[in-house]
Amino acid sequence: MRSGDRGRGQGGRPRQRAGRRASRGGVGNRRSGPPAPLSVPALAGRTVLVAGLFPAKVRDHAAVMAALTAELEGRGAVVAGSFVQRRGVSAGGVRAMGLPYSATTVLGSGKLRELAAARAATAASAVIFAGELTYRQRSRLTDALGCPVLGRADLPATATPE
Repeated sequence: MRSGDRGRGQGGRPRQRAGRRASRGGVGNRRSGPPAPLSVPALAGRTVLVAGLFPAKVRDHAAVMAALTAELEGRGAVVAGSFVQRRGVSAGGVRAMGLPYSATTVLGSGKLRELAAARAATAASAVIFAGELTYRQRSRLTDALGCPVLGRADLPATATPE
């Protein structure tokens, strides 16, 4: 055996480690493909809640939330409430600025409970976030809140008049 042949199987190919599958796709693979396409509920006539996570450096968070609210109302939605999670505003928040609240739910646990209570009280049919959400975040928030959760980028483009 030559020194360069260590870890090589028959034919000079790298050996497969014990317990690992040779191919990524196949029987027993956890993911069976890309995430299912996002179904965006029609917003016209629906009650929705608006939420956003903003770092302390973003000074105009109220303007961002107001613009999203206006956009949703322009689409015919009824905005029942607005929730803002700030990061780095207090002395404790500044020290924790580099730490995520939650990679899966975006918000802190207290703000998530507050949002869930408001959703139950208003019977909101969707929650729209001011920022973008990953597939996993949308999924976890949908499970936690019991309604579809979308990021602003998930909203379909509005038709422009010709």
